[in-house]
Amino acid sequence: MFGIGLPELLVIMAVALIVVGPEKLPELAKSLARGVLELKKVATELKNNVEQEMGDREEWRRELDAPLPRLTEEEQRRAESAYAEGDPGETRESDEGEAVAPPGPEGSGPPEAGGAAEEREGAGEPPRPLAP
Repeated sequence: MFGIGLPELLVIMAVALIVVGPEKLPELAKSLARGVLELKKVATELKNNVEQEMGDREEWRRELDAPLPRLTEEEQRRAESAYAEGDPGETRESDEGEAVAPPGPEGSGPPEAGGAAEEREGAGEPPRPLAP
């Protein structure tokens, strides 16, 4: 421990005896022992916390490295057919970020301003924008 052998330890104890004196030496030894025990407790607690965090990290790594579940063949088939058909039951987001329902069959939209489309001139043309 710290490269201190028996001869060095004896020298340290002799110096401590001379500096502190024989009356206070036992009290100093007790307080030194308490300090060493407290230091060991803190070191053990720190070691346990680090090991726990490393274990959590390894657990997270295993979860992230695990392969993602694959779609079943039926789910894949349904997704492909819905995509190919442009499923009208689904909604999509417009460029502005608001949800917009896909266009339904003709005539199911909101009524046009100024009357029905059939009553307007040029019913086959797209509607003109309204003036502000």
